[in-house]
Amino acid sequence: MGSSISNKLLPMVIGTIDSATFTGAYQLVLTLTHPASFLRIVNGSNTNVGVSFDGTHDHDFVPTLTQFNLPVGSLNQAGNYNCFIPAGTSIYVKAPVNVANAGIVAASAYYQPYNP
Repeated sequence: MGSSISNKLLPMVIGTIDSATFTGAYQLVLTLTHPASFLRIVNGSNTNVGVSFDGTHDHDFVPTLTQFNLPVGSLNQAGNYNCFIPAGTSIYVKAPVNVANAGIVAASAYYQPYNP
């Protein structure tokens, strides 16, 4: 007998980075511990940030004092095809080095646990 996805949504531990530590290269903010149904990146810093899911290529952009929401679970298809960001996926951000960088960038994610 297999397991199925429950109707609960649980949080993963949040990842944060202080923009004062930006190096101009991609820096790890969060690695997903479960397949994510929802991802949010909040740029609470005073600089724009690039987002990468592989630490090498630009995949998205979050302007200063805004947020990026990715409701992955809403992309599910008919026929029981569920859409998730895979467990183990890392989220990176980068921004130019600036002595005046201030504020936090945070990544949070939510997942649906499996029922036995």
